[in-house]
Amino acid sequence: MTCRNYLEKTLAWMLNNKIIVFLSLLSFCLFVSTLALAGQRNRALSELEELQNSLTTEASTTPDPTTTVISPEKQENQPPVSFDSKMFQLLGAA
Repeated sequence: MTCRNYLEKTLAWMLNNKIIVFLSLLSFCLFVSTLALAGQRNRALSELEELQNSLTTEASTTPDPTTTVISPEKQENQPPVSFDSKMFQLLGAA
């Protein structure tokens, strides 16, 4: 038997069993997408743990005794700090 004969028999079987072929392909696609979602979830969880660890290490550091306290009068003259700039300072990007 040649390769052409095997190919014809395989195609004939697939045409006769369309539902089985469709369900097999669907099952394979769902399996691959499940693996992709699991990998994405693991990366997101590890990034979340890193960020939480960096926040806890920053929060647990003792304050510098040479820092000065701004009086409320001087604080009123300070421009407001946006949320984005505070996040950048926490992440060390600023």
